[in-house]
Amino acid sequence: MKKIKLILIFGLVFLCSNFAFGNEIENYFKQGNELYTQGNFEDALGNYLKISNSEVESFELFYNIGNCYYRLNQIGNAIRFYEKAKNINPEDENLLYNLKLANNLTIDKIELPEPDSFTKFVNSSLQFFTVSELAYIFVGLTWVFAIFLVLFIFKRNKLFLYISLAFLGFVVLEGIFFNYKYSLDTIPYGVVVGYEANAYSSPNKDSQVVFSIHEGTKAQILRKTGEFLEVRLIDGKTGWVLSGLFGKI
Repeated sequence: MKKIKLILIFGLVFLCSNFAFGNEIENYFKQGNELYTQGNFEDALGNYLKISNSEVESFELFYNIGNCYYRLNQIGNAIRFYEKAKNINPEDENLLYNLKLANNLTIDKIELPEPDSFTKFVNSSLQFFTVSELAYIFVGLTWVFAIFLVLFIFKRNKLFLYISLAFLGFVVLEGIFFNYKYSLDTIPYGVVVGYEANAYSSPNKDSQVVFSIHEGTKAQILRKTGEFLEVRLIDGKTGWVLSGLFGKI
C-alpha cells in the first residue's frame, strides 16, 4: 500500500512539473511575441532563446528567432534558424521569402557546380518525396514482389516469375533512391555566425589557411576534432574552421 502511495505521489509531482514547464514555455513565447510587436527585438530574442535552450523545437519558434536575428542584423544566426525552421516546414512561403532576403545579404556567392542530366533528373524527382514516403514505397514494392514470387512458387506460372523479377528491379532501384535521399536529408549542416571564418588545411591554427568564408555561408559538417570542425562547401572545397564561429543547423 505504501508503494502504491509513493508511486501516486511521484506521478502527481511529475505531472505538476510538466504542467508548470508547459505554462512557463507558453508565457515566454507570449512575452516574446509582445516584445517583438513593440520593436524590442533583443528582449524578444531573449525570451525565445530561453525556450530553444530547453530543447523545445517548433517551426514558429525557430522562425521567430530567425526574424529577431534578422532585425538585429545578425545574418548568420538568422539564416541558421530560418534553415532550422525550413527543416520542419520546407514549404512555408513567408519563411522562404525571408530566407532569400537573408541569403542576399551574405558576402560569399559560391556557385554550385553544374550537375549532369541524370543527377538533375534524380534530384528533381526526389524533391516530391520525403524519406518516410520513400520508405513506404519500398515496403509496398517489396510486398508486391513477395506476393508474385509466392504465386510463382505455388502456381509455377512463368508470368508470375517475370512480374516478380520486374518488381525486384523496382525494389533495388527504389532502395538506391531511398539511400541517396536519406543521405542528403541527414547530412549535418551549419552556418558561419561570426563575421569571418578562416578554413585551415588541418585542425590547427598554425596550418595553412586554404580559404575564408563569411557570415551566413552554409556548409556541410563532416566531423569535429577538438575545437575545430571540418566543413565542405557546396563547390566541394573542404577545410577546418573554429567551431565557435559555426552554428549547427
